[in-house]
Amino acid sequence: MSADNFTSDTRRNPRELTGRTVLICLVLFFALVAGVNAVMIKAAVTTFGGVESENSYQAGLAFAQQIAAAHAQDALRWRVEAKLSPSERTTVIELTVTDDGGWPPAGLQLQTFYPQPDHSLNPAPPAAGTHILKYVPSAGTNAGGPDIWWGELTTDQKPDDAFSLVYDSDPLSEETAILGFPSVLLEASATAPLADWFVRLSDVAPDGTVIMLTGGGLNGAQRDSESQPTDLEPGRVYPLKIDMHFTSWVFPRGHRIRLAVSNALWPMIWPTPYTMTTSLQLGGQQPSRLVLPVVPVKSQLPPPNFVPPEPPSQLPGVHSSGDWLPGELWTKLRDELHQATTWEWHGGAEVTEFPWGSTKHQDKLRFEVQDAHPENASFHGEGETEVNLPGRKLLWTDTLDFRSDKANFYYQFRRQLLKNGQVVREKNWQETIPRDHQ
Repeated sequence: MSADNFTSDTRRNPRELTGRTVLICLVLFFALVAGVNAVMIKAAVTTFGGVESENSYQAGLAFAQQIAAAHAQDALRWRVEAKLSPSERTTVIELTVTDDGGWPPAGLQLQTFYPQPDHSLNPAPPAAGTHILKYVPSAGTNAGGPDIWWGELTTDQKPDDAFSLVYDSDPLSEETAILGFPSVLLEASATAPLADWFVRLSDVAPDGTVIMLTGGGLNGAQRDSESQPTDLEPGRVYPLKIDMHFTSWVFPRGHRIRLAVSNALWPMIWPTPYTMTTSLQLGGQQPSRLVLPVVPVKSQLPPPNFVPPEPPSQLPGVHSSGDWLPGELWTKLRDELHQATTWEWHGGAEVTEFPWGSTKHQDKLRFEVQDAHPENASFHGEGETEVNLPGRKLLWTDTLDFRSDKANFYYQFRRQLLKNGQVVREKNWQETIPRDHQ
């Protein structure tokens, strides 16, 4: 048998490209593309970081504000220094932050003073004790000054200290300067579901004169949140942190540092509606304390060069006299039979003469509160603005009445416009406002 018998032609004719084949290829190609897209979409969705913006314009503005804030912060040129103090169990990180002007000043130290059971004030942690204070809603008039607000020049604080828990340091052996924001931690409780606490820092001179330097207050219901106040649990002790307003003072040698704690600052602050007593806890793991920002009496910085004040401008033909602010024209009336106090604030008349006429403005206020019924406090105010023109006189009058009970505040306001003694326009407002922990 020859080899030719076992040889065959293995070549095949090329397969014909039909329309069916082309269709199958196209379908497979697009199926592959769709599969890849599905995988990519799933990967994108599952790894999305959650940053989105429904309003790109607002988002752009917010981003621009963040950039501006960053530039403003950088312009302050704050300096931050960190110091680590490791020990066997803990590591203390101490941060020192100063601005471009050197605040806080070099040498600033926070010194702590503790109220003591004998009503002294000194750096030694106190023995355990409790001091009880009866709430007197009408107390606090002297702490507000003639304009009844923090920062005003005030009279001697002894009348208000008589209704406060008072703690005095020993006479200072040397001048002591403070600069910044003093703070107080009170471990306190109340027998009512709502109470305010006020703290005042004063300088007591050797002759007994008491000058208030600064102070601060806290609504006990806002101890955890100002926007979501909650009742106090009567008898429960709460840590209350109170930051005082900024102050600068040098206590002379021989003077004393005084801390006064009270529950009323009338009429600056509206009284809480319950009769009660409050307690201040001394000693323990977190004793009540006063923290003062003490600085060197002599600064290393040169004294500032203040620009001389500009003389007051005087327009031609315009002259003013008097003052609508009360100054010394306020009185306090006490009715011991009903334990009621009325505080009256009579302003003067401020008159301004113009070439075309004149204006005159004056106010008067009256506050009333009863110590046995602090919920029924009230306020009445009247104001007048008179404009005198050739041939006519315009008079605007305002009358405000504001009172309270345990549940609500009640507000009534009336405004009138009179022309030559005849009422030409009048409007009244009236509203009941829930107290809501006030």
